[in-house]
Amino acid sequence: MAAQSSGPSSDIVDLWKRSEELVKLTGSNAVATKSQAVSTQISSDRSAIWTNLSQLSPSDQATIMSRLAATWPFANERRALNWPVHAGIIANCITSAAICTRINADMVLYKARTPFLEAVQKAPKAPFVFGIYSSGVTFFVMHQIFINPTIFGEGRPCSSCLLSTAAAIAITSGVAVPMLSTPYLAYYILLQRSSEKFPPMKNMIEVLSLCWEGSRAARPLLPAVIALQVAVATAATYAALWGRSRLFDTLDSDAELARDLMIGAQSKMGIKEKVMDWISSVPLLGGVVKETPPEQERAQL
Repeated sequence: MAAQSSGPSSDIVDLWKRSEELVKLTGSNAVATKSQAVSTQISSDRSAIWTNLSQLSPSDQATIMSRLAATWPFANERRALNWPVHAGIIANCITSAAICTRINADMVLYKARTPFLEAVQKAPKAPFVFGIYSSGVTFFVMHQIFINPTIFGEGRPCSSCLLSTAAAIAITSGVAVPMLSTPYLAYYILLQRSSEKFPPMKNMIEVLSLCWEGSRAARPLLPAVIALQVAVATAATYAALWGRSRLFDTLDSDAELARDLMIGAQSKMGIKEKVMDWISSVPLLGGVVKETPPEQERAQL
């Protein structure tokens, strides 16, 4: 007589009984039907608004949350989220103005320590204005690319990593950009003078030497401008993190308020949409802007 197998029986009746027990044990985790809401299909203790928000791409999440921050009803938290970028741009204007004026005075007026107002009045305005403009634009673009997705993303940001990124962006845009670009602008102004003749640059060594020697006059300012940029970046980063924490906690605790604010944020038109609408209204440029196909439109909550 063959030995009886110690494993589970393969009889059809036993298989049916075991399947019934399995259904009872896992009934609460059964697969949801297509007609159910997305929030009921995902086992999570988060609110439905966060469940729907997590379906969006990181760029869409950042876009909606930044619009929400602009219309946030609590003033202190709204300022903490929106003012850091303005503080960074103002700091960039201050540091780039000091650097551009010093380099401009050295190369054009031949006197690096000319007082600030006197240098602005006597020296050509193009290097001064372009230096401030390029610094502010660089800061804004880098802030939108590297800081906003982290601040307004769903994941919890690393405060030290965010602070390091903000300080690097501030120093790059507010110190490095004007120091590297102003010598070339000032040299171009010198080449336009009819009373004096300057040799043109012929190779890459001369191009790099112009940047190195032209920025020499602004190097004594580096400790002060770097300290200012780091201080502003630190204050702005921790203010934004505090505002983000309060905003996200409120969304988690008050689902009805979160829903109303999210609907209002989606209906608010952003800067990009306003610019694109303005371009489409210009007769010569309207044909360049194409309407977004329905399948490429951003997802809505």
